Amino acid sequence: MDNVPTLVIWATMVNDLPQIFSPDVVMTMDQDTIARIAQEPEHIVVQREELQTRLEMLEKGQEECELQISKSHFGMTLPLHLIATKH
Repeated sequence: MDNVPTLVIWATMVNDLPQIFSPDVVMTMDQDTIARIAQEPEHIVVQREELQTRLEMLEKGQEECELQISKSHFGMTLPLHLIATKH
């Protein structure tokens, strides 16, 4: 198994984490240090915003598709989940 060394190192780091990063240690940190530790990289923030925008556009597109499908099948607007589909 190729990831065994990685898992061993990871387990060792996680085991020591309570001593390295205890509440007492955090309480002695200044606000700038805490902010740097908690801060996400800028590219992750940008990526999340872009993905959120894409998700909103896709959801609007899905709503429009559902509306058009229901109109074309029934001549009226019905939620898609009420339309019987063939399996």
